[in-house]
Amino acid sequence: MAYVGTHGVERHNPNPDFYYKKGGGPLLDLGPYYLTAMVSLLGPIKRVSGMASRSFSHREIENGPRYGELIAVEVETHSVSTLEFSNGILGSMTMSFDIWDSDTPRFEIYGEAGTICIPDPDPVHGANVFQGPVYYRTRADSRWEFQPRPKGRENWNVANNLHGFNEDSRGLGLLDLAYSIQEDRPVRPSGELAHHVLEVMCGIQESSKKIYR
Repeated sequence: MAYVGTHGVERHNPNPDFYYKKGGGPLLDLGPYYLTAMVSLLGPIKRVSGMASRSFSHREIENGPRYGELIAVEVETHSVSTLEFSNGILGSMTMSFDIWDSDTPRFEIYGEAGTICIPDPDPVHGANVFQGPVYYRTRADSRWEFQPRPKGRENWNVANNLHGFNEDSRGLGLLDLAYSIQEDRPVRPSGELAHHVLEVMCGIQESSKKIYR
């Protein structure tokens, strides 16, 4: 499950127009990060379905020399999708520019023996930091009996980091390119991977345009 709920970029970007034109929107802006992670962890995606909406016809720029200017919204700004992987795993993804705030985790994996939660600290106050602990819970310490569930991750288990690259690791793909040459192996962030992720996002967009009643 992947989820990003934000209220767009016009609060911190002085020129946000292109985010709301054809080729923009939350799915194509944010989706590549999370779909690449899901495909890398779970394998290729064979089938998708999607729904999308546009909650606001205009957005107001909230900083910079264009403060107060209204820009037109030409794309859907709330995307919900279901993903079926080739190995039978089902996934879901919500990417939105229409949500003010949320406690929903950014990235979780649900398995037979437990849950993995990746907080993905990506603060509105600055650049993506691409770091942080990986939390997990097993059947032995699941909290199904606590409703409502307490907020926070203080009592989650923290996975040991065995492979490094868990601090300020934006651009990790470039490092893998160098290692792939050094180790004479295929590169992980390949053109095929990028093409597949783009194909998935285009499929979600096409699905969201079809209405069945």
